[in-house]
Amino acid sequence: MRGDAPEALTAVVEDRMSEVSTSVQKAIAHNVCGAPPVKLSKADWKPYALIKKMLQNEQKLAKENAETNGWNVTEETTAVTEQFCAAVKTR
Repeated sequence: MRGDAPEALTAVVEDRMSEVSTSVQKAIAHNVCGAPPVKLSKADWKPYALIKKMLQNEQKLAKENAETNGWNVTEETTAVTEQFCAAVKTR
């Protein structure tokens, strides 16, 4: 991620993850990072969706940055996902 500091994304992800249930954390880890599956309660779906949307927004920004600057889009969006997963795993 050339445009944004990876530490900023890590801090945001860690902050969000500290606010949600363990089930939401595990579901994000499963669906984004390939961890084992977990079932979510009805109450967990909204926080899960918000975190997933945050990641999608970060990936969209990385894609737009890459296109604007002539960088490799796949590398930039993959870097966002890897940074996100690293932050999730530190929880």
